[in-house]
Amino acid sequence: MFETDADGNKYFTSIKTIEGYTPVKCTTTSEFYILKGKTVKMTRENLSPRFGLTYAIYAPPKEGDPLSGKYYVREFRDIPDYVGYIKSLRHYILDGNLFLLFTPQEIDETRDMLRRLYKGYHKKDGVLNYKTQYLPLLEANIFREWYEKHKRAESNYKTSLMQMDKHIESLWMLQTNKSS
Repeated sequence: MFETDADGNKYFTSIKTIEGYTPVKCTTTSEFYILKGKTVKMTRENLSPRFGLTYAIYAPPKEGDPLSGKYYVREFRDIPDYVGYIKSLRHYILDGNLFLLFTPQEIDETRDMLRRLYKGYHKKDGVLNYKTQYLPLLEANIFREWYEKHKRAESNYKTSLMQMDKHIESLWMLQTNKSS
């Protein structure tokens, strides 16, 4: 499945041929978290790190560099400063060089969460789209939570909260993708 280089690092050369995993380009550090248990409220307190999640960092091709042009496999481990570690990955995410490698079980857990969230809000069966609804909703709710806690003294506080609420509402109302 994965090859190993002389230093013992696991890697693969094509994102399309990873047996047992579904690669998803990581677009935000929020993807290293999932909502706990059966919760439907998107708050920082309800987030759980996805320890054990496999991901790959792509080293773009550089002439003369034998380490480039490969996807290096890593595992998100439970370390004391995992928040700082996730932040350190931000530049790979912004460059489009970090891919999450979801197992079938992780896909099922995520799909169940997306269904639970949809049903919790809409009171009917459906599923949120992971990229266009869930991730923006999660980030918008976390930012709103932070803003509400830290910016009460701002002159436009209530207007800003109202605008955030309208944005969050619009994300909930987006058409869902049945294949999410």
